[in-house]
Amino acid sequence: DQASGTIEEILTAIAPPEPITTEWFLEFPTADRSSLRQILKKMMERLQKQLHHRSQIPLGITCHLKLQNKQEEEFAVSLYRACGDVPHLIELLELRLERMTFPAPVSEVSLTVTDIYQPEHHQPTWFHAEQD
Repeated sequence: DQASGTIEEILTAIAPPEPITTEWFLEFPTADRSSLRQILKKMMERLQKQLHHRSQIPLGITCHLKLQNKQEEEFAVSLYRACGDVPHLIELLELRLERMTFPAPVSEVSLTVTDIYQPEHHQPTWFHAEQD
């Protein structure tokens, strides 16, 4: 009856997965690049744990900075291909951070995974085929 249209077919919506994000609130705002690099490294470690739990690899990450003067800055990094190399992603974030100029010290940092790669999982073979 649903196929012929005589009875309504109710489709349940599947909610998208929760965004993968982490935040860092600075007690004392800073413009020190080395401090911000250390914060980015720790935040990437947090993201990596969340991604590992979901068996996902990041392809794109957005960094959102809130400044002490209420301005906001944002930059993104993305990969062409999934590699799962967290140090490489950290290096890309640091390079983008180095090119930025801040009119005020940074008071909050957030990282959000904007694009992911979900590797395919194949069932392992249980029995080895005999070779003739």
